[in-house]
Amino acid sequence: MRLIYVPDCGILLHRKLGFYAIKWVMAMYKIKEGFIIREIGNRIMAVPVGTRTTEIHGMIALSESAKLLWDALRDGATVDCLVKILIDNYEVEESVAIDDVNNFLDKLKEQGALV
Repeated sequence: MRLIYVPDCGILLHRKLGFYAIKWVMAMYKIKEGFIIREIGNRIMAVPVGTRTTEIHGMIALSESAKLLWDALRDGATVDCLVKILIDNYEVEESVAIDDVNNFLDKLKEQGALV
């Protein structure tokens, strides 16, 4: 599923079955409980602990920017919030930030790390 942000409307469009369907941006994403962040060598890793280890095998590597997004997602964040974090911290174009946030959320969903 590929999301397209429409800033003036405050919506995300996703392509599904050959047409666009609307998904409100206000959807909150949140990291599941049961992770700790550790620096292992020069890498930042999200390590599952406790019962989370039965669902997620292995660690999730995080870049510096992914760590900022991860921290925001601990308490819950919208796509808009995550995009703003990237723009404010890295001075990237909005379209680049949107793509990066979408890719990061997709990976977290695949790994089962989001509520």
